[in-house]
Amino acid sequence: MTPPLNIPTAYDDPAKEVQTLVEFRWGDPQSPQWTSYTDGQNNEGNAPDDGVYTSQTAMEVQIPPITGVLKEKSLKIKIPTDDFIARLPRADEIGPVNVRVRERVISTASGGQLDIKTTLFVGRVTQVINNYRGRAGSVLIEAKSWKSRLNFTFNPGIVEHHCILSFGGPLCRNGINLALFRETAQIESINGKYLTTTDPAIVNVEPNYWHKGTVKVDGREIGITRQQDPTTPGDPIRLQLVRFVPPEWALRTATFTAGCNKLYESDCARYENQENFLGPGGAVPSYYPPIETGRGG
Repeated sequence: MTPPLNIPTAYDDPAKEVQTLVEFRWGDPQSPQWTSYTDGQNNEGNAPDDGVYTSQTAMEVQIPPITGVLKEKSLKIKIPTDDFIARLPRADEIGPVNVRVRERVISTASGGQLDIKTTLFVGRVTQVINNYRGRAGSVLIEAKSWKSRLNFTFNPGIVEHHCILSFGGPLCRNGINLALFRETAQIESINGKYLTTTDPAIVNVEPNYWHKGTVKVDGREIGITRQQDPTTPGDPIRLQLVRFVPPEWALRTATFTAGCNKLYESDCARYENQENFLGPGGAVPSYYPPIETGRGG
């Protein structure tokens, strides 16, 4: 069995900084405008529009709990006014405004090289109160999650954290070209649900590139549930499928298609397709059995 990778993250560093990032999006969906804020001490780069997160150290964000039912409480953002915030109440001028809240954990010991962003809330601004509680220049912004805007019930587990779109489907990046993420290679060995190959096109990929992908031979396609990378150069990559590999696949040429784990902060970001992520509210645990076992979703 391949030992687990011991890769440090920002969470492992005792010397870390935690920031709250608030991103507002409005305008043409095909070419939206963004305004972004951080409660950190300094303006930060890499905002969604390749701009900066404006420092608002007085900003306070209250994230509503994810209850799994409709009519959830609103997200509340208390923030000093500026040119953008002053325009929010004028819906006829700016139109609907979407909001996303993320937590950013930065390893200070690594000089910022370890940096994790996790989505805590996705929704739409519903109310803006100027001079909140009589304080001049203070604004309260309320937003509802996408789920609370619906008028019917559904299973909240999947849509809260995992994108519900089919990878490569017509709504995923307006028709992502899966041909760019396919390779053909020979299956060299089979053992139950496992297959191996040493073909460089399959081996020389980033971790979990084939996870949630598929293997196809003669029109029959089976999902990939696990990728075990070689520990020594020249060793084969080992892929576990959701079902037993047909014995007749041995030494056959197969088509391998990369996968998507439907998570905003990982594969959605890898494909640079966050704008089409359809998993509103994402703040439930990332492990959801029907998704992880390949038996649902």
